[in-house]
Amino acid sequence: MQVELLGDRGGDHVREHTRRRVRPRGNDVLDDAGEDVGVGGNRPELPGRHHPDHDPARHELAELHRRGIKLAVLSDTESREAKVRERLAAMGIERYFVAVLTSIDLGYVKPMQEAFAAALARIGVDKREAAFVGHDEDELTGAKGFGLT
Repeated sequence: MQVELLGDRGGDHVREHTRRRVRPRGNDVLDDAGEDVGVGGNRPELPGRHHPDHDPARHELAELHRRGIKLAVLSDTESREAKVRERLAAMGIERYFVAVLTSIDLGYVKPMQEAFAAALARIGVDKREAAFVGHDEDELTGAKGFGLT
């Protein structure tokens, strides 16, 4: 599962983590319902078990959380917030996110500015104090156009 973050009170610290590509790797291919379908014949993770490839991301998320940086997931998915939170919990990282927003719940997808605005409103952060980490050029361009770094 791609983890996308909006953070506050981080400025350069969040941008540093953006360059480090804070994201889980490995067995993280999901179908349209958000179910893990595995990679290259690998078995999907069992709920409650942590994939060892997620450890670097977990460490970075824990450090951002420790520093008081608010984090949110903004996910283009057909899964509701509860399902995404369940998946994050299975990876051992759900506790680090103040908010989890999904396109199906919002009615907006990235790169629509309304999606970014909703995420920032949910965590109570001004866009001048936030950063976006993403994987798609359109999403990055949309975030930049909205005023995120």
